[in-house]
Amino acid sequence: MEFSTKKVQAGELLINGEEACWGFSFIKSGVLRVYRLNDEGREVTLYRLRKGDSCFMTVICALAQSNTHAYVRVEEDSELVILPILLFEKYLMNHPVYLQFVFKNLYEKFLSVIQVVENVTFNSIEQRVIDYLQEHSRGGLLYRTHEQIAFDIGSTREVVSRTLKSLERKGKVKLERGKILIKK
Repeated sequence: MEFSTKKVQAGELLINGEEACWGFSFIKSGVLRVYRLNDEGREVTLYRLRKGDSCFMTVICALAQSNTHAYVRVEEDSELVILPILLFEKYLMNHPVYLQFVFKNLYEKFLSVIQVVENVTFNSIEQRVIDYLQEHSRGGLLYRTHEQIAFDIGSTREVVSRTLKSLERKGKVKLERGKILIKK
């Protein structure tokens, strides 16, 4: 019973929300987006996984021996290292350093989810869009669709588009096809 590696392509749906946990995964390279989907089909991003991360949801489903209840989509070509559940449980219970790593990572992802809930609950849509633009832009530019932004902040594409148009009228952003220029 050894670990395995899995290469996945950008755009691929890795976990469909109702799957049983197939192992504990470490992200060797790439970016994965973990999200929930409501009954109307709206998505909200819970967090992203990058090199060195492990998935909060796989820890929970492994420990609780249940389904994941989340979706995972590959945003950038990725490589995963997967520990079978039995090996994960063996190491979790017998290696304090490994246990500390798992729970530190678990705590970081939990804080990320709490931040999503706080933003949706306490911040206006305009403030959520502004915060998102500031956090994700590089050199004052952001290459994301309105729909991608909506998924990440827990809104709809239409609401994000209206908000961005309003910010453009206020002179805070300039909208171009496929990119957003953030003005100082």
